[in-house]
Parts: sequence; structure tokens; C-alpha cells
Amino acid sequence: SKCPHLSINQTKSCHFFRKTNLGLQFDNTLIKQKNKMDLKNYTTKAQEIIQKSVEIATENGQQIIEKGHLLKAILIEDDNIFQYLLNSSTERKVELNQKLDTIIQNYPIVSGGNTQPYLSNELNQTLAQAQILIKEFGDQYIAVEILFLSLFAGNDKVAALLKSISTEKQSKQSIKALRGNNTVKDQ
Repeated sequence: SKCPHLSINQTKSCHFFRKTNLGLQFDNTLIKQKNKMDLKNYTTKAQEIIQKSVEIATENGQQIIEKGHLLKAILIEDDNIFQYLLNSSTERKVELNQKLDTIIQNYPIVSGGNTQPYLSNELNQTLAQAQILIKEFGDQYIAVEILFLSLFAGNDKVAALLKSISTEKQSKQSIKALRGNNTVKDQ
């Protein structure tokens, strides 16, 4: 089947958000059931970050939720990520945020009509990568640090930005050191 919002056949699920009187809410409706995203697989904090990424995109007039929106949401909602997983200074954080803001500002803007936000193919692939990573860590739920780690995958601008500060391997080691033998067993 074809995702009605994209011009290509989807091999991943196509996720949408709907407007309610409470703001944008994730609509777990899937256009294609292969590799489906279920918010029940995410910790409460990770769910909040996904919701925040939608808000960031919407505030910028953008319909497609991109990896940059997710990274920005993580940096806003979880200040520890930068300190512990990137092992970087405050100056580097300011630099990262400036570069990330530039990336986000360059995403397409949509105006008029009743436009429903949806996840980009790259973000869908990132969330699929998070599903793979939880198995490696022995987790039952996708936590914020796993969402963050999954952003390293790919050859896009967000992955390149993260790789300019750290490596996936270093961040993975930091997560393991931070967690010790603990795994994410509940939301």
C-alpha cells in the first residue's frame, strides 16, 4: 500500500499526528503494518520527547517531523544527554544548538489548510534503529538515551552533526557505563 502523504511506497510504517483540543496528539494509526511503531514500546519520557518533537515542528510551520526535531526535543527535555553521552562542554552545547537550529530552519515549511504532521522516512528509520538497539541493551522499552543513540545512524545532517562531536561507539559506551548492569524493564 502507499502512504497518502508520500510519493513512494512505504516499507516502514507511516505515522501521523492529529489535532485535538489538547493540541497535537500522536495517532497510532498506521498506513502499513510492517515495522509498526507502538508508543507502548517507549518509556513515558521517550513518549514525551516524541510529542515535543511534533510541537517543535508545528511551531516552525513544518509538517514533516524530522530527526532534527527529535534531537532538539531530546536536548530540551533531557539536559543530561549532552553532559553524559556527548561528554562535551557548555560551549559545544551552544554550538550544537546553533547548528541544529539552522538544520531545522532549512526544513520545508507548509502553510494553509488542515495539514497533519507525519514522520519522515529518515525518522521512521531512526525509530526502527531504536528497536534494534533495545535488543542489544537488553531493554524492554525504548528510553531517551536509545532514541539519542539511534540518531547517529544514517548519512543525514543530524547524524553528521552528532558525529562531529562524538561517535556512536563512544556514546554507546557512555550509556553502558551510566547504566551498569541495569536495563529498562518498565515505562
